Parts: sequence; structure tokens; C-alpha cells
Amino acid sequence: MSCLLFGYKKKGARKGVRKEVAPIITITSRVKGQTAYVAKRSLMSDCEMNFYNKLLRIYSARYIVQPQVNLASVIGKISDSRYQNELYRNIDFGVFDRSFKVLALIELNDKTHNERGRIERDMKVREICKQADIPLITFWTNYENQEGYIQKRIDEVLGK
Repeated sequence: MSCLLFGYKKKGARKGVRKEVAPIITITSRVKGQTAYVAKRSLMSDCEMNFYNKLLRIYSARYIVQPQVNLASVIGKISDSRYQNELYRNIDFGVFDRSFKVLALIELNDKTHNERGRIERDMKVREICKQADIPLITFWTNYENQEGYIQKRIDEVLGK
């Protein structure tokens, strides 16, 4: 028998300072091979949320900006193979017109995208998007990515 305890702890909280709340997960007496599922704190990381808010300020009047877009939701595969595992990957953001036609996909890369496995995954995603004729725009978290720069990069792709 296993017991799942789920609570919250304030990370680095000091008196009078409000800090982000992170989930605390404790699994006791878990039987080997048994899986436990817990809700994530948020759909997006703090960095992704910051970038998303910038995208909304720039584009919410003209476009729909959607976080965590699954490739299989916007790209179909034409093949004799019935498997499409390569499409079950999430892209950080999608920019859509008001009828939800995808106009561009956006990846926000951190340093983990320099690891060999991630480089291969990113190359595969880039190739899939290229074949589907969907622009894929990459931003890096180690740069400031100010709103003017974000808008310039995306508008160049969207032809605005």
C-alpha cells in the first residue's frame, strides 16, 4: 500500500515577502513499479509565462497566442505508417489567426537545448515544421528578449 501526501511550501519565504508556492510531493511505501501522478504547479515555467505575457501584450489584439501547442494538433502526417510519434511533441507557443489557422510556432530555448538529445529533437521539430510549411521561430532565454525585439522577429516571419 502506498500513501501520497501533497502539500505546498513557500520557497525561500521571508517575513513580508511573498514568494512562489511550489508543490511538495511525498510518496511513502510506494510499491516497486507503481506509478503516482500529481498535478504540475502550472502549464508553463516562470520564464515561459513571462514570455507569454509579452506575446499577449504585443499580439492579443490581432492574433490568438496559445501556449504548449502539440505538433499533432496543427500538423498531419501523410504516410503508410499509422504511427506518428514524432508529432507528439509540444512547442512552447503558437500564433494563430482568429479562425485558429496556425501562422507560426515559437520555441523558447534554455541551455538544455544545447544537449545532444535536445539538439536532435529540435532538428527533427524544425524539419517537420519546414515540411508542413509552418514557420518555427526560436528565442533563447539567455537573451533579454525585449518586446520590441520579439515583435520585430515575429513580424518579419508573418510579413507584417
